[in-house]
Amino acid sequence: MISKIRKYQDSWLTKAILALTALSFMSLFGITGYVNSANKNRAVIKVDNIEILQDEMNVKLNNSIRKAKNMFGDSVEVTEEIRKNILQGLVKDNLKNMIIQREADKENVSISDELIQKIISSQPEFMDASGRFNPDLLRRQLSYFDMTEKEYIADLKQNIIKNIYATSF
Repeated sequence: MISKIRKYQDSWLTKAILALTALSFMSLFGITGYVNSANKNRAVIKVDNIEILQDEMNVKLNNSIRKAKNMFGDSVEVTEEIRKNILQGLVKDNLKNMIIQREADKENVSISDELIQKIISSQPEFMDASGRFNPDLLRRQLSYFDMTEKEYIADLKQNIIKNIYATSF
C-alpha cells in the first residue's frame, strides 16, 4: 500500500488534490478571519456619514481616564462604574458634537484659521506680563491639560459653532 502511495506521490493528480485542499483551508480561514475582524471595530455612534468606531471611542475613553488621573493623581482608583460614567459622557458629547457638525456642514458654517488665531492670541492665560501673546504659555497650558494644539483648535472651533447655534435660536 505504501509503495503505491509513493508511486503516485509525484503525479499531477496528487498535486492537484493537495492544491485544492490547501485552497479550501485558505479560503475558509481567510473569510473567517475577515468576518471576525470586521465585527470587532463597529461604529458606536453614527450620524449620517460621520461615524465613530469602537476603537476610536476606546482611545478617547483611555485618554479621558489618563487626563483625570493627571489632574487628580494616580492614586485615584477608576472603578467600572466610573469608567461607565466617563464613557456615557463621551458618547453624549460626541453625539452632540456630531449633530452640530452635521448641521454646520449643511449650512456651510466654518470657522477660519485667522479667527482661531485671533482668539487664541487674545486669551489672557496665554499672555505674558507685558500683555503679548506667548506661545510657550500656550504650550505649557496645553501640556498641563494633556492636549495637543490640534485638539485645542478643534475644540475651540466646535465651541464657537455651538455658540453660534445656541444664540441663533
